[in-house]
Amino acid sequence: MHILVASNAFKNSLTADEACSAIISGFNKSKLKCTLESFPIGDGGDGTGSLIIKRKQGKIYSFPVHDPLGRNTNASFGIIDNGKTAVIEMAEASGIRLLKPGELNPLIASSAGTGELIIKALDAGVKKIIIGMGGSATVDGGIGILHALGIRFLDTQGKTLEPLPKNLQQLASIDDSGIDRRIVELVVLCDVENLLLGENGAAEVFGPQKGASPADVKTLDEALQKLSRIVFEHNGKNMEAMKYGGTAGGAASGLSALANARLVNGIDYFLDLTEFDKVLEKSNILITGE
Repeated sequence: MHILVASNAFKNSLTADEACSAIISGFNKSKLKCTLESFPIGDGGDGTGSLIIKRKQGKIYSFPVHDPLGRNTNASFGIIDNGKTAVIEMAEASGIRLLKPGELNPLIASSAGTGELIIKALDAGVKKIIIGMGGSATVDGGIGILHALGIRFLDTQGKTLEPLPKNLQQLASIDDSGIDRRIVELVVLCDVENLLLGENGAAEVFGPQKGASPADVKTLDEALQKLSRIVFEHNGKNMEAMKYGGTAGGAASGLSALANARLVNGIDYFLDLTEFDKVLEKSNILITGE
């Protein structure tokens, strides 16, 4: 009997690797005659990128970037497919795990560090970038990432706004003429299907987890509404209607609307990329969990 152990992470408890190891340890203590194989899985949440890099035998590179509050930190990404593809975890540079509980404040938290990692990946010559967006500390609609990629968000006077959610009510226009033209293909792995706005939107559902008070949630939702309206006026793309658009505080819809990112179901993409079915075919029993 061949048993395949393919668990996802247990949030705030075990990584996917640790969960699989614990299950296998239990089987090893039993008297069951079997062979065991560990295949940790991810759905786009925090840790998915590292699982892809490990499974695809990629190389990891580390660079100085800015954390959600603009402080210096180091973050890494992986390169797979013989240098053609970069795998980036948003949580590496813009994650909630980088902040102490008292520091959580999505009105001033920025995703810029993730954009800086994208630039470093482009510098390395990749043609495709896969981004796992789980575990972010931000509800900025991706404006921090997009600013790092060369897009400018302007007020009524044509002055560049600091790309923070608290400033979005002043947004009047967008200048994307300076976007990095090396961007060829961006794929965003999404672990939720929430839309950008409303009672099931990015601010309402995920804002409180990231430190938003009820008043902050209202402010953030209004900020994302303003961003969505200006984007629609700019290029006709409707951030509000995008499936998965609320992922990572709306960063998914922002990247889709202004950087042509492709939003995909995280677990489906992961299983296909890692060729999970080939391993499953030779297994008699599959054990999974989350």
